Amino acid sequence: MSEVAPVEISGTLGTLNQFNAVAGILVANSLSFLVPYPQNFEAGTLTIWRLLFAFPALIALLQLLLLIFVFKLDTPKYYKNIDDLTSHREIMSKIYTTNRSDASLIGTAPVDITDKAPLNGSNQHKNENEKSLSDLFSPRFRMALFVGVCLSAFHQLTGANGIIFHSNDLFTEGKTGISASKAAKIGTFFIGVSSFTGTFICLMVIKYIGRKTLMLVGVFLMMFNLSYLGFSSMYGWTIQQIIGANTFLILYNATLAPGLWIYAAEILPPKGMSICAFVNMGMTAIFGTFSNIFFKVMTAQGFFFTLSAIQVVCLAFIAFFVKETMGKSKEE
Repeated sequence: MSEVAPVEISGTLGTLNQFNAVAGILVANSLSFLVPYPQNFEAGTLTIWRLLFAFPALIALLQLLLLIFVFKLDTPKYYKNIDDLTSHREIMSKIYTTNRSDASLIGTAPVDITDKAPLNGSNQHKNENEKSLSDLFSPRFRMALFVGVCLSAFHQLTGANGIIFHSNDLFTEGKTGISASKAAKIGTFFIGVSSFTGTFICLMVIKYIGRKTLMLVGVFLMMFNLSYLGFSSMYGWTIQQIIGANTFLILYNATLAPGLWIYAAEILPPKGMSICAFVNMGMTAIFGTFSNIFFKVMTAQGFFFTLSAIQVVCLAFIAFFVKETMGKSKEE
């Protein structure tokens, strides 16, 4: 998406990607209301399971058909790297619906190929923008890589996934049987609503606020929210914990959740983005695997207070190492 989006709307399109993701999660959470309760002795044999698995299969088929028949072209940057002027013009004419000539279209491209050598069969300039892994550790890129990787780690060290995994315990506390199952479904639905709401807020404000400011404000507010969750856990305030968990997810999805990917795409080449994604998914796996152990060993309040302290470190990191990118070109 960062290779297709003009600089002026790259933040909005990046947030729109996150918005669509949480919208899909909300749909999936809503489908849980169709799932029979485990107390139903016929639960495992009902037709609804086939329908629930068929739904995402149809979505996948739709994606495949769109990729084959509608979104057939690659990005302008890709065609620049392989010196394919014809395909570059074709994709640019789809991105910029205008009557201007091909030459003027190329001049407005987020990635300009007019500075490249003529297409004469020479590979001298080919793939000049494709960076190797070793390039990322060169003086030119290593600070950007360091910032991107650290932000990817802090993205998960907010504890967002831990809170989501822990939320069912909050929703079902003191309940058993069907009552607990109903509470879990309703709670999970509202977790999805909170994530959706937060991302919608970001979508509305991202064009008016810088990336660094967005992340600073988000981490600052999440720091206090996590402390609130810690105190609520300490005193056994279940309702307050539920409110705090949903408020946290609104803050997270309004700031750092989309902010990381928008920012990383603006400071790093594709291979750098892949390293950030690798680190982020690794941290997600750790929280997914060990969050229950964290809550058990550290207790809920210990876990939340620790996460709050980590946000102080994250605040300092953003303040001193992150540079504002809003309105700047990739080169800038």
